[in-house]
Amino acid sequence: MKNQGRLLIAAHFMNDEHQQHYLGPMNYECIHCKALHWLDESTQRSSKSFYDCCAHGKVVLDSLPEYPDELRKLFSLRHFRNKCRVYNNMLAFASFQANLMDFGIN
Repeated sequence: MKNQGRLLIAAHFMNDEHQQHYLGPMNYECIHCKALHWLDESTQRSSKSFYDCCAHGKVVLDSLPEYPDELRKLFSLRHFRNKCRVYNNMLAFASFQANLMDFGIN
């Protein structure tokens, strides 16, 4: 019964003694950068200006450039959107750097 302790710990965290905290809908838009927030994130209840995203309009970022047509075509395919994490994991091994040494063995 090696896993019995693990099951008891899992059961402890799954019981209803912990109350759920609900912030409501995330539908308050920053008037400066259009980022979505919860009402409780505003510094003043009546304000729709937030510090977390753009410091009340003090931080202004350039727009991102358009991405290449090849990527746009891929993301228009439902199969690719559903499997893009799998493809990323499969190809991640190819993204490493190594210093190769020549030992003079042919």
